[in-house]
Parts: sequence; structure tokens; C-alpha cells
Amino acid sequence: MQIHRRIHACSRVVLVMAACCLAWQAGASDLSSVSDFGAVNLVGNEAFITQTGDGNFASIDQAVDVYRGGGNFAEINQANSSGNHASIEQTGASNRIRIDQSGSDFNYASLTQAGNGNTVDLMQRGGGNLFTSSQVGNDNSIVFTQNGSNTANLVEIGNNNTINMSQPKGSLAVTNITLNGNGMTATVR
Repeated sequence: MQIHRRIHACSRVVLVMAACCLAWQAGASDLSSVSDFGAVNLVGNEAFITQTGDGNFASIDQAVDVYRGGGNFAEINQANSSGNHASIEQTGASNRIRIDQSGSDFNYASLTQAGNGNTVDLMQRGGGNLFTSSQVGNDNSIVFTQNGSNTANLVEIGNNNTINMSQPKGSLAVTNITLNGNGMTATVR
């Protein structure tokens, strides 16, 4: 059983607080959307969006089966930036995503999690970065930094997989990593 609740904000300066969701915008043409698909009491999900600058887009969707719990956390920071796009989709319990695009322009990030206890920490610096990730399973982890004009597509399928990587500034790196199994690790610095 799922109960649907949506919160949308689109304005020059908007502060929206409802349940455990917060969206802060200050800039022209910023758009943010927070959706929580969970029990009536939101089962402890938290969603935070910060936008300052122009033309940023942020979206967070959280779905929770009321019989399995919640506790998902999602945060998008687009402070002092323009033209960034970030979207998060979480299904399951105790998942955590943090996207930081602050101080940089024209980055794209799209992250999905299906399972329990998955984490992603993404930092995009410089501009022109493209990042997509998908985690299917439990207790998977991604820590990733992009420093300008890089591309990454990461997939973790299974349980207890870890990706830890940094793409240096100006490297024009294209990284595709798929971990399909349990207890696998990929580390690149």
C-alpha cells in the first residue's frame, strides 16, 4: 500500500515546508519538485533542496512501502550556480543521497535507488559534468567527485558494493562502471 503526496515549488523566491520536506529558492527560473510516496506520516523521509542562481532544476521522488518502513534522505544543493539539473528517485528504506552542485554551472545528475541502506555522495565542481547512477539491492555505496567536463555512468546491482572515484578537472573522462554481484569494490583516484 502506498499513499501519494506531492509538493511543488516554482517561483523567484519560494520557501516551502510540508511534513519533512524543504525547498529553498532564490533566483530566476529555478524549478524544484519534492514528492514523497509513503505512509500518511511520511515514515520519516527527509528531502531538502537549496537553489540560488538562475535556471536550476531539482527533483526528488521518494516511494516507500508502508509495510517496510522509510527513513530515506535526499539533499540537492545548487547554491551560487546556474543551469544545473539534479534528480533523485528513491524506493525502499534507509537510502541516502546527497548531490552538491554548488558554485558550478551546467552540471547534470540523475540518481536512482531501489532497495535498502544504499548511499550516494556526489560532488560536481567546475561545469559540464554528466553523472548517472543506479543502485539496485542493499547497502551499496558510491562516493564520487567530478571536477569539470567529465561523464560517469555507474550501476550497482546486488549487495554491499562500493564505488569510490574522482574525475580530475579538464580530463574529459568518460567512466562506465557496472558492479553486478555482492561485495565488489571499484576505487579510482
